Amino acid sequence: MQLQRLIRLVLTTLALVSELCACSSTWQPGMPISNGNHAPYVALQGDDLRKYKADLVVCQKQVLSKYGDRYASNNAIIALRECLIAKGYVLLS
Repeated sequence: MQLQRLIRLVLTTLALVSELCACSSTWQPGMPISNGNHAPYVALQGDDLRKYKADLVVCQKQVLSKYGDRYASNNAIIALRECLIAKGYVLLS
């Protein structure tokens, strides 16, 4: 009985984690990086959000040209954040 309960708990947890992972990306069509997207979340709306997404694409392309398939490395993530900061965004974490 406890084994069945444990199995159900593990399966439920795995299902929840996979759903959360699927929803966590800020990827939009046109962004060059969709897998392992390390774009910071922003609380912007309207034209500000569209401008951020456009700037994000530009920064991602710059980082991809520098790091290529090693985009997920820490240095690439830092470079993406530095690019966004250089464009005037204030990133909190």
